[in-house]
Amino acid sequence: MSNPIYNISLGFNARFGVGSIQDIGKSSQRAGIKKALIVCDPMMVKIGYAGKIQEILSKSGLDSVIFDQCVENPKASDVTEGAKVFNAQGCDGIIALGGGSPIDQAKGIRIVAKYGGTAQDFNIMGGSRAREVKGDMPPMIAVPTTSGTGSEATSAAVITDTERNVKFILANPFLLPTNVILDPELTVSMPPKVTAATGMDALVHALEAYVTAAANPISDSFGRTTFTLIGKSLKKAVEKGDDLEARSDMSMASLLAGLAFGIAGLGAVHSLAHPLGGRHHIAHGLANSIMLPHVMRYNTKTSEARYVEAAKCMGKDVRTGEEAASAMTQFAASLGLPTRLSEIGIKEADLLQLSKDAAADGSHFRNPVPCTQETLLEMYKQAL
Repeated sequence: MSNPIYNISLGFNARFGVGSIQDIGKSSQRAGIKKALIVCDPMMVKIGYAGKIQEILSKSGLDSVIFDQCVENPKASDVTEGAKVFNAQGCDGIIALGGGSPIDQAKGIRIVAKYGGTAQDFNIMGGSRAREVKGDMPPMIAVPTTSGTGSEATSAAVITDTERNVKFILANPFLLPTNVILDPELTVSMPPKVTAATGMDALVHALEAYVTAAANPISDSFGRTTFTLIGKSLKKAVEKGDDLEARSDMSMASLLAGLAFGIAGLGAVHSLAHPLGGRHHIAHGLANSIMLPHVMRYNTKTSEARYVEAAKCMGKDVRTGEEAASAMTQFAASLGLPTRLSEIGIKEADLLQLSKDAAADGSHFRNPVPCTQETLLEMYKQAL
């Protein structure tokens, strides 16, 4: 039996705990930021989180500008606009505030603000300038307010090209945030359905990383802890949003799942989910949640033991891959999430184009069982 070669890379500093947002001024100073572009969505302004950060920065003698032009499934055109604001306002660093969308958008803004062009130019799947990014981008601090995407712990971003209705990926080691402020208290603002969907997103990240060919003892350890935390606390966080212990568990689960897939990669669930977001604007965590059990069944011939082990870490009494897949469907349903594509407006006529997009998505390249457009189409059909 050969010993595999694998990557171990963390590459950022994180501050974790209730109230840790108060340290963002010092963190910004250490990162060399004097004037920050705060990238967020309008809700972060409305509920006062963006203003709170501005106030803390001001007390540390730092200036800031708010750019709240972010939507779910962030758009390449908004990346371009954010880069223009960054440069026009003389900013020298970025604070990404919110869920995966503003964090991913902020990563794109870092690149375009430094190198010009458009986000599409840096698409890892054929972008003409994908290899130009070096370690000289503006510093960035990620402040998650959701618990699921793990974008605060990864060197990748998913951006939507609205002209072609497809998602594409930016990926580079230098895209890792400089610092992360992980304050579970900021996640209390998430409504139950968002809590559920983002929590399932974290589960998918960890579970896909757990079965790839690149899985290793480091990513496995992150995955097992993620499964345990989610099994223990996701339902509690959905049902009682002000439970700070549950929120803390989910914040940590999101970070650990991001570290797991940053090391070991993802799989077919993400290839199937990305087109649902790109073409039909389905929330990413929800798309992942719906497609997960069907990919598990497809992968059972290679990964049954691992799926059973993961489910048991979550507290599920399962013995087979089929039981593990069914347990994931039941778990999502218990959180109040839809479990069929037809429940979210997807029709059979949509599936062929979705399968073409999924086949072109690079996430499935590390799936433990190779995928084709035909097998991806079959998984969509099973989920309908």
